[in-house]
Amino acid sequence: MLCIVADLARCAFIAILFAVVTAPRVSFAQGTVDEAKIVECIQSVEKDAALKIIDVDAAAAKCADHGRDHCMEGAVEKWGWSPAFGACNGATLEIWRRLLVQAYEAAITAQREGDRLKRESYSNDEPLLPAFVEAHEKWVAFVGAECALKHAEASKGTYNLFGIAKAMCETDLTARRVFLYRARARTLTPRP
Repeated sequence: MLCIVADLARCAFIAILFAVVTAPRVSFAQGTVDEAKIVECIQSVEKDAALKIIDVDAAAAKCADHGRDHCMEGAVEKWGWSPAFGACNGATLEIWRRLLVQAYEAAITAQREGDRLKRESYSNDEPLLPAFVEAHEKWVAFVGAECALKHAEASKGTYNLFGIAKAMCETDLTARRVFLYRARARTLTPRP
């Protein structure tokens, strides 16, 4: 978290508040998200779609829900629906963010190699890596704006009591992007 000295007290308060709000995610034993199960879901979708185009929206929803649903088992009884869903969705979002970083790095590596191969074959082609990085940065800004809107739309109800609307929006958009970046990395990686 980046803090300006004048806002240090406010930043400290926000950091403490964030730690308190996110604490249930770690503390309840049955309400955990299994990253391996989410990866297994992704690989299953990709395997089934090996010869056709993946319906990214359906695939992302299926695998994001898989993480949330597994976490909810046992957590609802312990925490109640809203806190359990908020904590489980937050834990699921953390996993999808890690998977996004991995997929983004794989796509960057593949794009860099694709640009290198294009330079060797076609000297006039511009590298696509800068455009890809810029597109990713703009996508990050879009997610922030889109999910802030979802947060504002849900701000009156219990659906947003634990930041559920915003976290669910971020999870769904991030899961979709993971599939797109993984596909990009696969299609750009040269085959032997």
